[in-house]
Parts: sequence; C-alpha cells; structure tokens
Amino acid sequence: ILAAIAEISIEESSINWPMCLAPFKVSILPPKSSRSKISDGIYSTLLEVFNKLDISDDVLVSDRLRTSIGYRLTECKHLGIPYSIILSNDSDVLELYDNRSNKSMMLNIGDLFKLFQDKCDENLEVKV
Repeated sequence: ILAAIAEISIEESSINWPMCLAPFKVSILPPKSSRSKISDGIYSTLLEVFNKLDISDDVLVSDRLRTSIGYRLTECKHLGIPYSIILSNDSDVLELYDNRSNKSMMLNIGDLFKLFQDKCDENLEVKV
C-alpha cells in the first residue's frame, strides 16, 4: 500500500506524502553557521509553539549548518516534508515555505502560531 501511495505522490523532484504519512510535518532551517546570529531563544519559542499544537514530535531541525539553506530545502522536498520554516538573522521574521506549492510567506512567531493553530484541526493543510 505504501508503495502505491508513493507512486501516485511522486512529482518531478519531490514526493508529496499525505500529511498522515509525511516523515515530519515541519522542518526548521536555521541560517548557515558563518552568518548565524540567532539566539537559542528562537528555538525555545518555536518548540513552545509546536508543543502547544501537539506536533513537536513531527518537527525536524536541519542543523547541518555548513550546507546552504537551498540545499537543505531541496532535501526537505525530496523527503516529502510539507512545510519548512526558514530562520533569518532577524529573529522577529520567519519564512514559512510550502514545499508542495513552492510558495512562501513572511511571518512573526505569533502569526505562525495562529496560522498553524487554525489549521491543525484541518490536518495541517496550511494555505501559503
């Protein structure tokens, strides 16, 4: 059954698993280590947000900071992770990237929480 789902979910360079089968729902992509000025506060705040939404077990932090964000984002698409949160050096702004539609939106943490909170009941189908 899993092979059949994978076969119909494969696109050009990614796999679009159904939300219930995706290996992770969200990936967090911090900036490269050479440019990173993000404090641990942003991680603890994001962890709080995902704990409140009860999806903290479905979050992947891509901590291979020697690779570019583009490379890590492509890997998330290949794995079938639906959403990526791209952190910038400005800790007030996050980019939510929909790996399925290749669209993104800039949000602060409060807006991100509201967006996911509204959509968690709808199986995390967030419209970006």
